[in-house]
Amino acid sequence: MVLHWLAKSDGPSRVGFCVGKKIGCAVRRNRIKRRLRAGWRQLSAKTEIPVDLVFVARSGGVQLSLAEWINAMRFLLRRAGILDDGS
Repeated sequence: MVLHWLAKSDGPSRVGFCVGKKIGCAVRRNRIKRRLRAGWRQLSAKTEIPVDLVFVARSGGVQLSLAEWINAMRFLLRRAGILDDGS
């Protein structure tokens, strides 16, 4: 997964999810987007600043569980300096 940090936002944080056709059929792509949205709901309260983000899923993530997606998102948000979860 790749995180593109577009800009700081004046309003609330906005997030987009991009899952390309190389990932698989529409069912797989939508399942990944649902997992990413669920992960964002858990992590969005811990973000320090309102930002505009785009998460781009890669083909290796088809088998990942929700917890694994959340860990990947947490890693990317920490690396970008956006997440403050106390660890």
